[in-house]
Amino acid sequence: MSVSSDHLLWWVLPGKLAGMRVPSLDRTRYTTHIHAEPESLPDDLAHLWRVGIRAVVSLLNSAGDGPVFTRAGMEYLSLPVRDGGAPTTHQALRFLHFTDEALRNSKPVAVHCAAGRGRTGTMLALYLIHHFQLDRAETAVEAVRKVRPSAIETYTQETFLQDFATNYPQLMASYPGGGPG
Repeated sequence: MSVSSDHLLWWVLPGKLAGMRVPSLDRTRYTTHIHAEPESLPDDLAHLWRVGIRAVVSLLNSAGDGPVFTRAGMEYLSLPVRDGGAPTTHQALRFLHFTDEALRNSKPVAVHCAAGRGRTGTMLALYLIHHFQLDRAETAVEAVRKVRPSAIETYTQETFLQDFATNYPQLMASYPGGGPG
């Protein structure tokens, strides 16, 4: 399994958590209702499988790719977030729970929006705040931007992360297990 950043993935937690643009998928994957081997077609799904990704989070407004990933043996979570926007607190907590569970089960996670910058960067910074229990969003934003300089594009996204970091202890009171896994 390769954990260095490549043409598709950029890792914030090497071998565990990566960001990416929307994956390109062969059209055959949408019409095939049988279990197809992940590497059977020359598309991004084959690459994700080769590098060890076993869970995918989509931040797009459509959940249409879910069956493609689940048929390939991957976990899948759709959390529609408006382009340029930030997740709701409920979406953020669902993302943290999904990602914690996947990583606890040795399933590296790839997160994507359309371009793999704004919404994706926001969620990856969110996970760093959670994982390292950071009280300053700036630390997580800097870490994400070190890997992907164009990540976290809007004031709305930055403000959400700061509010989340500031309120982290109270939010964790409602989180399954009370904190990071």
